[in-house]
Amino acid sequence: YSGFYIAWLEWNTIVNAALWLPLILLSIFKFFENGKVKWFLLLTLALTQTVFAGHTQTTMYVFTASIIYLGFAYSDVKNTKRLFFLTIAYILAFLVVLPQIVPAFEFINRSARTIDQGYFPGREDWFIPIQNLVQMMVPDYFGNPTTYNYWGVWNYGEFVSFAGLTTIYFVLISLFRKKIKPYLFLITLLLFSLVLAVKNPLSVLPYTLNLPLVSTLQPSRIIFLIDFALCALGAFGLQIFLTKKENLKNSGIALGIFISVLILGVFTYSVKNIFPLVAGLDTQNIALRNLFVPIVSSGAILSVVLASNFIKKRNVLALVFLLLVMSELFRFSNKFLPFTKESLIYPKTEIVNILASQNEPFRIITTDRRIMHPNISGVYGIESIDGFDPLYLKSYGQFVSSWQGNKYTDKSNSFNRIITPSKIDGPIINLLNTKYVLSFDTINVPGFEKVQQEGQTMLYKNNNALPRLYFVSSIVKTSPEEEFNKLLEKGFIEKNATSQETEFTSPDSMSAITIKNYKDNYLKSEVNTNVPKPLILSNVYYPGWKAFVDNRQVQIYKVDSILQAIIVPAGSHTIEFIYSDRNYQVSFVGSFFGILAIVLVSFYLWFKPSRS
Repeated sequence: YSGFYIAWLEWNTIVNAALWLPLILLSIFKFFENGKVKWFLLLTLALTQTVFAGHTQTTMYVFTASIIYLGFAYSDVKNTKRLFFLTIAYILAFLVVLPQIVPAFEFINRSARTIDQGYFPGREDWFIPIQNLVQMMVPDYFGNPTTYNYWGVWNYGEFVSFAGLTTIYFVLISLFRKKIKPYLFLITLLLFSLVLAVKNPLSVLPYTLNLPLVSTLQPSRIIFLIDFALCALGAFGLQIFLTKKENLKNSGIALGIFISVLILGVFTYSVKNIFPLVAGLDTQNIALRNLFVPIVSSGAILSVVLASNFIKKRNVLALVFLLLVMSELFRFSNKFLPFTKESLIYPKTEIVNILASQNEPFRIITTDRRIMHPNISGVYGIESIDGFDPLYLKSYGQFVSSWQGNKYTDKSNSFNRIITPSKIDGPIINLLNTKYVLSFDTINVPGFEKVQQEGQTMLYKNNNALPRLYFVSSIVKTSPEEEFNKLLEKGFIEKNATSQETEFTSPDSMSAITIKNYKDNYLKSEVNTNVPKPLILSNVYYPGWKAFVDNRQVQIYKVDSILQAIIVPAGSHTIEFIYSDRNYQVSFVGSFFGILAIVLVSFYLWFKPSRS
């Protein structure tokens, strides 16, 4: 699971850092240079796509870096008209992405984001620890999680900033130039990112001031801007190396890197008391072993640099260095995130086939996270009551915490944005339409029927599970604590619901429900009841949902802490639940006008280039 999450995080970061950020910077540079419409369009495209890439934090860093570059570029050309159009590009890009950011920020306000995100004095896993900067040269100095010997702070993927020793070599060449103005932006970006990534009075300030949104962002993730600056500076350094012969200086830099890695090796071998005692791990030996490849790499760099004195063809040197950096980075990336067979992550099993073949809406629960990791069930189209998400509803987190503790709480105790309830006794599991249970252990709970066993995994059917849509006789008005306690009463939820805002009572009567269509954001059913009755939808209550009885909108009530309910009049009716958020719809209007404005500005730039 952690690899699944890291892969997702790394992919979004790669898209932003390797594609959209360079394109944004190039578009700014070219538009200042010639004012052509294609660069205006490419800038708006790149700005919108960095938002649509789907990782808010890296998007914020990309925008910040690009605005810093905008200031540097303007200071060179002093073209206010073109700066105006570039500013317009940012504003219009913001309008275009409103359908992405409006629901996101609406959800953030209702989420439990701050529960496991926040700085406090003494927290070691928030900023990049100073000692982890050694990973710029030796990525596995603290071990590697894929070989089960990582002994560093928190998460390997959050703190490693390895761009290759070959890259570092060329970065130093560019930094040791007398004229550094062409690289001043990249140097500034590198220093800016480093300052914010490591703990210091300036980097701590946004968190002590509790700035909205910013205070929930983990600062170590600005590490991708560090790597971007290193790669770009390295590219300039390679260009310098290939065009200007400075053999003594170049050899001295390569020798310095080689000696530095050797000194680190000697230090690691000599000083034993700084290495922590970790059960089952020889931390000093791990660090020493993982110094071998960097020593070989730095030695290879030194050898190639020395050999360059005798190689006249610079393109041959470029190819050799390219092979060096590729070998370094491939080994680094493939070790941490290797390619693997899809069947190992998403296996085709008899139990999965049974669950995927069911037609009616239902949910599953696993009593052990190893059986089916959070979110994996979604690949098969199977709904589960667990999951992982950087944002999840605070109300659902509180509900699950109350359920697992068998006592009402107004706090969400789920760790690191992972909700994995496993309590299968009691009525709550029935309330949530949890029809199937996967377990490694034999279940002896009344109402549970063993359906299949495959290896150690057993599939049980919960015959007590309530359907996704069902009638009750009454809604009881309660306080929050009383509401949850009522749900624990034996036999209560089958005929009753609770609410903090309304109450309703109807006599027992005959009723029938047939679900005609069910999708993530839509449910249609045919119902029949002899008397007006509350109809419960076992889906999480969230603003934006609308309910219709025979095409007439009716009020949705929040019941049973997190579910939805409507009052259905007597008779036969067509019921529809539709997610249709007004703010989301309005955001599309803003997006349309943003696209229209981009077209109009583009036509202006096309026909009136001299005015730009």
